[in-house]
Amino acid sequence: MEIDDPSNATLIDALCTKVLRQETSLESFAHSCTKIWDIWMTILSRTILPPDITTQDPRIATAFIFLENVISQAEGVIQWLAYIQLTQLFTTLRIIIRNEREISRRLLGSSNLRRRGTGEDSIAIDLCENALGGTLKRAQTVERRRIGRRWVSLVKGSPLLSLTFTEEAEIIVNDFKRIHNGNLSLLGDRIAQQCPL
Repeated sequence: MEIDDPSNATLIDALCTKVLRQETSLESFAHSCTKIWDIWMTILSRTILPPDITTQDPRIATAFIFLENVISQAEGVIQWLAYIQLTQLFTTLRIIIRNEREISRRLLGSSNLRRRGTGEDSIAIDLCENALGGTLKRAQTVERRRIGRRWVSLVKGSPLLSLTFTEEAEIIVNDFKRIHNGNLSLLGDRIAQQCPL
């Protein structure tokens, strides 16, 4: 994605300056990675699901509960990483749901027509709500997923890139009204280009 509006380019430059730590070097990044590595590996080991399971597998609920605890109790980079992994969990669930539907279609010869509220995203959100026992309302679950997607847009496939961000990144990610998804994606592209890592 390219910036074609000069005023937009100025905005992206200003946001990039706010988001990236100015003192980021390979040494400071390596030090940050060392501090966060065990936590990140724990998050991954507790939440990565194989795509060949069913939506009834208890590991799904366990993963949602674990991530909700991290998101609710942590702050800064650890919370950001949990949001990023939440997005990956939803992506994996969509694959699992799609696989179940395909198997059902083949075995039962059922139609591919769906009713409203039975799409993959909707079912994944229902699974999350059920796992959390109603502690989050649907709107809160959707909001968490939205925030996670925005973090993914900012880190461009490199979650540990978030170690180079200032706290301003969280404000920008949560500012849905002023920083729309297109600009956030452009910012992620710019960060990926400018980051010395």
